[in-house]
Amino acid sequence: MDFSKFGLGHITNIDIVEKPKQSQEKKADEGTKIEDVVYQRKVKCPLCFKEFTTSTIRVGKNQLSKVDDDLRGHYSIIDPVYYDVIHCECGYTAINKAFDRLLPTQKAAIREQIIANFVPIPLQEIRSAEYALDLYQLALLTAVIKKAKNTERAIICLRIAWLYNDLKDAEHEKEYLLNAYQCFKEALNVDSFPILDYDFHRAIYVTAVLAYKCGNYDESLRLIGNIIIDKNLNPKLKERCFDLKNNIKKAQSK
Repeated sequence: MDFSKFGLGHITNIDIVEKPKQSQEKKADEGTKIEDVVYQRKVKCPLCFKEFTTSTIRVGKNQLSKVDDDLRGHYSIIDPVYYDVIHCECGYTAINKAFDRLLPTQKAAIREQIIANFVPIPLQEIRSAEYALDLYQLALLTAVIKKAKNTERAIICLRIAWLYNDLKDAEHEKEYLLNAYQCFKEALNVDSFPILDYDFHRAIYVTAVLAYKCGNYDESLRLIGNIIIDKNLNPKLKERCFDLKNNIKKAQSK
């Protein structure tokens, strides 16, 4: 379209149909604003020692509505995953529960390989999927550089896959589901649980789900077979194991 007769010739390539913004925002309950759920929490960077604020979800108003087979929760207003990663402008980035857990050797590696060359990025208080993806990719890089446990790497990769799902990017979603599967698989052999809210049963179950999503049905069945008979298995998780087993049988019969 040509808007020059209106003195607006500089405006070109407009999108007549507005595409939905790729954001974590959901339809809030009437009268509830996103700003009512997100607040700024003060934290101190363990590397540059600067105090700064990070966006955090206020507990209470954001109600869980459902949980996917890979244990991703869906909420009434806003997705907490978007806010469970902390980023300092010096470049240090990590998921919330790993942010302060650094050994001296890890700090030295992060300072040398990330902070020394980091170019600051614009901050978002209300985080979009794209911005959250940037932060999780930085968190993954940090995890690799500091030689984090495979469980931490797996959690980050799984969340990156979720974000790519939000962005309708199936190719990269599949790539990071496979990365998460491989990291979890290795973690089951070498990591000591619990780690970052994952006990051994939860880790096995999620690994089984990822094996199923990656088409490794026999491996998925083997994994859930290891825990489904355990008397200490959480009843809800046991039910999910049976659901997964049924889904695998349906997939195999096709």
